[in-house]
Amino acid sequence: MPRYNVLLGCDQKYYNDWAIPLLKSIHRHNPWLHLHCHIVNPTVENSLDNVSITTEKREFLNDEAKISYLQSVRFLAVAEKFNKNENVFTLDADSICTRTIAQGAAIERLFNKQHVLKHHKENRWLAGFVVFNNNGFRQEFYKELTSVPYDQWKWGRDQTVLNTFVDEFNFEPVDRLWMSIGKIKNVPSAFLTLKGDQKFTEKYLKGYEKYKS
Repeated sequence: MPRYNVLLGCDQKYYNDWAIPLLKSIHRHNPWLHLHCHIVNPTVENSLDNVSITTEKREFLNDEAKISYLQSVRFLAVAEKFNKNENVFTLDADSICTRTIAQGAAIERLFNKQHVLKHHKENRWLAGFVVFNNNGFRQEFYKELTSVPYDQWKWGRDQTVLNTFVDEFNFEPVDRLWMSIGKIKNVPSAFLTLKGDQKFTEKYLKGYEKYKS
């Protein structure tokens, strides 16, 4: 069976608050997935069972450049830390894994096309879940992201650049059985994410608490 990788990217605070519970939840439900987290400006020595970790130190001229870089860093890491033919999917670090994913046909279908999360109400593609296979997309994405110096990046650069490749790589929407933004009735998504203040609701936070210890 091919190796399937999950990649997260974040800073130390986001790693502590969100990525650790997500990584633990993935391993609990799907121990066959290979997990990797890339941390920007770590403040401690980080280690987590069943997770490979890489780090980098970087200075930023302003907060906007910092936030934009942190939003985009996993799309740099997928090109820098993985072979160009490796199967990798990336998702927001403040997501949670809720169930087991079937090995075999289901994961193979995920990687046989350029699957990207699409907003279920709005006609736009989102960086919250992106698949990388051997079609060259990661290299082109990386090249376009880095065509502008990091300290000139604007908020949301990852999604701005992502949406320039819709036609070239024939984006297909990620099935809601894989990822949903908010809980959708009668759709048991494997990964769930909420945005803004929604992710601080008591019910959502409970999903994280059991993975923090």
